Parts: sequence; C-alpha cells; structure tokens
Amino acid sequence: RSASTCTRMGEAYPDFYHVKTPWGIKRFRMGDRCTNPLDSWPDPEVYLHYPSRQMLAYMDIRNLNRTWPGRPNGAITERTTWAMTQLIRREKVDMAVDLHEAELEYPVENTIVTHEKGQSVAAMTSMVLTAELFEVPLSMEFSPQALHGLSHREIGDHTDAMSLLVEVAEPMIDRIRGITDEYLLMTGRDEFVMKAGEHKLLYAPIDERGWPIDVRVGRHSSTFQKMLEFYSLEAPDRAVIISGVPGYTEVIENTLGTYFHDPKQAPPEKVFYD
Repeated sequence: RSASTCTRMGEAYPDFYHVKTPWGIKRFRMGDRCTNPLDSWPDPEVYLHYPSRQMLAYMDIRNLNRTWPGRPNGAITERTTWAMTQLIRREKVDMAVDLHEAELEYPVENTIVTHEKGQSVAAMTSMVLTAELFEVPLSMEFSPQALHGLSHREIGDHTDAMSLLVEVAEPMIDRIRGITDEYLLMTGRDEFVMKAGEHKLLYAPIDERGWPIDVRVGRHSSTFQKMLEFYSLEAPDRAVIISGVPGYTEVIENTLGTYFHDPKQAPPEKVFYD
C-alpha cells in the first residue's frame, strides 16, 4: 500500500493512468515497487541485506526486490517480504512468479530469470513461446547465486517453492526517453529510445509500434500460463489447471480493457473500502 502512494522519485511519472473499457474509463494510481520514503525513514548510508549481510545501495532497503527473504523486526519493506515468505511457506506454494518490466537499455530483457529449482519449467516455457507465439524471443537466465535480496534467488533458497521472474520491455523506464507521460506508458512509443535502437544501444528491438501495454500484459499472461502448464506436467499430483484466461493473442486483438469488470456491477457484499 505504501508503494502505491508514490512513484519513482525524480522521474516525473504521471500520478494516474487510464484504460478504456466497454463500460467506461478505468483509472489506476501510478505506484512504485519501492516503499514511500515517508513510511521508511531514514535510509541508511549502506543497506546491509539480511541474512547475507551483503552491502547494497542505500535506497534498496525500500526496494521490494532487494529485501527478500525479509525479517520480522526490520524496516517496513523487509517486514513485507518476510510476511510474503511466511505466506509461501504456510500455504506450501510450489511456484512463485514475479512479473516485471525493464528498460530496453537493461541486458536482462524479455527474459525469464529462474532459480535452479525452476530450470526445466523456465527452459520449456522459453523454448515453446519463442518458437510458437512471441515475435520477440523470450530468453532464460539463471539467478545469480552471489547477488542477494532478489525474489528469484531468495524465495528459492529460503522456501520449498521454485522462484522465477519475468521481464518485458518498457520504454518508459529507459534513461534516454523523452516526455514521461501517460501516452508513453500506454503505447511504449518513444522517438529517443528508437534512435538508441538504431545505434544498437538496446537489448530489445523497438520500432514505430513501440511496446504497448496490451503486448506487455499479453506476454506476461501467456508466459505465466505456460509456466503453469509445464509445472503441472512435472507434478501431475499437484497440477494447477486454469481456463478462460486471455493470453498474448487475445489481449492484443481485443485490448486489455475488454477484460475488466464494471465495478458498479459488483455485488455490494463483495465491495470493500480501505
């Protein structure tokens, strides 16, 4: 909740973004993955990760993907990841998937990063989606064993779950982008990022089509569903079967807004206010 009250400091992100649906416009608050500094103050000179004691950047004490597995008496972000670690243990979670977007200047792009436990699931997902569905290939990398705090390393090390993280291209995060507005967020189109691509400075392709939100959501949806499929083949006694979930092709063809329910049609007894 804290991270939903702020955006990345100094980046001039919009406060809100909007998705067109058949019943109107759905508004989302633009948040961050880092805890609001007003809720976690002060930052240390150096963040000492627990329990590895690896030294990380000072702001990473608020970074939800640098504080795993967390601790119950730490800062608020450490307490949050500790709570999620306990949830994974108590619910006997078999597979934890972390969905991310990354700048095109970042080498780990359009990639599954996997703990050793998820090697076969990640490899098969990467191979099949690259061959059969995605225009831009989905690669696979192993989680670095010496880099601590990340979900794909610590969940696998500290729980019984296999842990995987998936990246998709997001020009809005690139340092060389132009105006940082809702148009860039939703369309993924930016002439400056395209120019960098022409000079071979990027790790993902980009053209005038950009990386629209429908493509990004569709890739994540199909990747997650394919992971479940291959996990279920490996563990048929604990198979996870889902249906009716739109994937890459459906989200692009129908647009993301098609799949949002009208909140005004929700049963009153299922509506809660925070």
